[in-house]
Amino acid sequence: MNTIAIPERTAREAAEWLATLMSGTAGEDDRLHWRLWREADPINEQAWRRIENLSAGLRQLHSGAARQALGPAPVHAGRRRALGTLLWAGAAGTVGWTSLRSPVGRELLADERTATGERREVMLADGTRLLLDTASAVDVRYGGTERLLVLRAGRILVTSGHPHGESRPLIVQTAQGRARALGTRFSVRQEEGATTVAVTEGAVEFAGRGGASRVLTAGEWARLGSAGFDAPPRALDEDTAQAWTRGQILADGMRLDAFLAELGRYRPGLLQCDPAVAALRISGVFPVADTDTVLATLPLSLPVQVRTRTRWWLRVEPAGTSL
Repeated sequence: MNTIAIPERTAREAAEWLATLMSGTAGEDDRLHWRLWREADPINEQAWRRIENLSAGLRQLHSGAARQALGPAPVHAGRRRALGTLLWAGAAGTVGWTSLRSPVGRELLADERTATGERREVMLADGTRLLLDTASAVDVRYGGTERLLVLRAGRILVTSGHPHGESRPLIVQTAQGRARALGTRFSVRQEEGATTVAVTEGAVEFAGRGGASRVLTAGEWARLGSAGFDAPPRALDEDTAQAWTRGQILADGMRLDAFLAELGRYRPGLLQCDPAVAALRISGVFPVADTDTVLATLPLSLPVQVRTRTRWWLRVEPAGTSL
């Protein structure tokens, strides 16, 4: 069985293309750009073949069910996204319906989750407040000995509650380790292969699965990977680090490729940066609620142009590049 890993973003693109082509509303322009996407990179073709195999299983579940679930009617929008995510889970890992047990399957079924571009606040029973960033998922596992939050994807801001008589520790668990609140306000971000914790109030005990640990106090942050901490705790630029909680990206001489990677988290599809302009620097405060406007303003301050390949595929290239 072919189990070559498909990059996360590529697999999501394949799922979106499948949802579009199965919706019954795809036109010739959509099909043309779908073919161009497949031809653009061999890994795109690999992702498409894998998700196409999965879609065959979907169609066999019930006659007409796939078209109904993926159809254009608004009432099915949530179901369409859910099926796209399930198919993506299979495309990214081993082909088969065991995808529900994959990390993305668990993300889909998480207790609290946000869609791409969405931020949402949740109040838990003990008074703890969670702010979920774009494309985030968390499970709430409160038990007799601990208050456990399992961060499946994305980023959360935690403001711990302190109900009278509560003695259970509040813990955020990620793929790399655990962050234990010591009466505090802090954010936890699950990245690919790493977890970042930033503390704005109080303190957090941040421990890896291998046993290494750090106590972070207000104004500090640290990143933990599979091999341990990448550096001692560092000073936190709180205004920049917490800009996302205000719906912003605050860039101060930020590389363009890093900026676009962050902006891309708030919009569906693929946002690419041409290597020729990757090292350009950008500064400013950018609202993530209107990424199209942010992209439209880039050529006003940088020697770049934004090429639209499809509604889900944009690329920032050097100005003057022929279309």
